[in-house]
Amino acid sequence: MCKNFYLKYFNKMSQILPNIIFMKNSTLRTLVILFIVFAGCSSSKENILLKTNIQLQKLTSVSYKTEYKNYNPFTGKLGEQYSAEMFFDFASEDSIIGAKYYFDSDKSNYGFDGSNTFYTQKEKKKVIYRPVSLDKQLIGIQYLHFSIQDLRNKIPQFLNDDNIVINQLKDTIINNSKCFQFDIFKENSSSSYRLFIDEINYYPTLFIQYSNHETLWEVSYKDIEVLSQIPDSIFKYWQQNSDYLLYSTEEHQIVVENEKKIKNNSFNGVKAKDWTLPSMFGDSVTLSKIESHLILLEFWFPYCTGCVRAIPDINEIQKSYKSQGLNVYGIEFTKSDTTGLANYISKWKIEIPTLFAGKKIAMDYGILAGPTFFLVNKEGEFVYKSEGFVKSELIKAIEENL
Repeated sequence: MCKNFYLKYFNKMSQILPNIIFMKNSTLRTLVILFIVFAGCSSSKENILLKTNIQLQKLTSVSYKTEYKNYNPFTGKLGEQYSAEMFFDFASEDSIIGAKYYFDSDKSNYGFDGSNTFYTQKEKKKVIYRPVSLDKQLIGIQYLHFSIQDLRNKIPQFLNDDNIVINQLKDTIINNSKCFQFDIFKENSSSSYRLFIDEINYYPTLFIQYSNHETLWEVSYKDIEVLSQIPDSIFKYWQQNSDYLLYSTEEHQIVVENEKKIKNNSFNGVKAKDWTLPSMFGDSVTLSKIESHLILLEFWFPYCTGCVRAIPDINEIQKSYKSQGLNVYGIEFTKSDTTGLANYISKWKIEIPTLFAGKKIAMDYGILAGPTFFLVNKEGEFVYKSEGFVKSELIKAIEENL
């Protein structure tokens, strides 16, 4: 087979090519050798796959749009279907997958910056991250399946494995482009593949995995754009978005578990965990020492859209009900110090007393979004909770408990 010729030729050319090629650039060396092999190989199907491999290995950064379709192998019915815009930086020096990535899908973003991986919950404006040391710890791994990053590894395996059989089929049209078509399978294996390659640019257009002759996965590659560089900030999305809540996976798990506990007790009558937090006035406030008939706590963070919209109404509520025994406190729960808070409070004219360093108590209270409101009665018990601001509902709860 041609791949045997390819291996022999590769070894031979490694000995005889001018030393300058080998000393300057290992990527260039590989591409030159592969080009010579491509030119000398007599089988057109391996020629095409070699050229595709050259195109993929040359990439340093790339973006493209993809759609994943997962089929039930027993019924053939479409199960999962999701799409995303993909970004890969192959210049990454990490030892996990050899690439940084960022995937932008409808409901979430996923990424890996070489040491940390993350995902977002767009609706709730949350980023959950964790450091990783193994590929199985990566988040968004479903998009790595048959990605361009994955094909950079798979195509050389197809070419170098003597047990792999490659059959070229009749050319076909995919996304209005004429494409080469290949069946790739291993003898005595239940899985096989079909790969479609654009005849103009030699990039993949469609990849299908079969299981026992039934379609299992179908992955498309559209609008492939070769980039010279991708800003590193895109892979550090989990650090960049100030209007998103930021949790480590461990912190987020605690929040979710505590939120469930509070919900299971229906909030009302549940004793609020005590706390002491620093104030922007330079003193501190302890929940159990607040002398009040009713306490309204607003958990917020800067640039949270709902938090900003609620500011005028919360200021008004404090003025209207203070004389009747309501004390209102805002608790910023993403910062550990006052950096930037004074300017933010002044800019948005926040009039209620502001406490900060509230992340731990927010986790204890099961807070998953901002703004979140709690009413605590004089016995220290929850009598109301709302994720988000509903003015009429909050006022009704205040008046019923004063």
